[in-house]
Amino acid sequence: MNFEAMLSGIASSEEEVRADLRAELQAQGSKIANTSPFSPFFRLLGAIFAAPVLTLRALVVDTILPSLFVQTAAGTALDTLAYGLDETRKPAAKALGHLTFRRDGTTGDLTIPAGTVVESPPIEGVVYRMVTTAAATILEGSTSALVAVEGFTEMQGKGR
Repeated sequence: MNFEAMLSGIASSEEEVRADLRAELQAQGSKIANTSPFSPFFRLLGAIFAAPVLTLRALVVDTILPSLFVQTAAGTALDTLAYGLDETRKPAAKALGHLTFRRDGTTGDLTIPAGTVVESPPIEGVVYRMVTTAAATILEGSTSALVAVEGFTEMQGKGR
């Protein structure tokens, strides 16, 4: 989900906070006409309001909004959403399965050691990884082997 887009009407930079503040003061009929960027009045108000507004915006985007949806909630927020549905959080489980390893040639045996990691390119910010749980061998004359794997994911970049 794009939580930044949900707050598109709220200033996201210090300059935008200052511009919104100037516009609101003028809309309220302020007698201060010095709109110079060096105006001590507007610099003071910008310094007073910009940091708290941007901190609150970041809190809403990074914590509050993700906690409102089951898909993006984590920790106690997820437990609270589950409680509202008379459910409990299920314990984590790793996917178990098999991958087919292939090769071009058929000459000689090719051993795939246990612990070999296979990963996908990032798909919507998630890299899917599988780890072989047992060694396997592609025998001479064969081009493939079925190998037991265990899956897990890792978030890349800004994870939730």
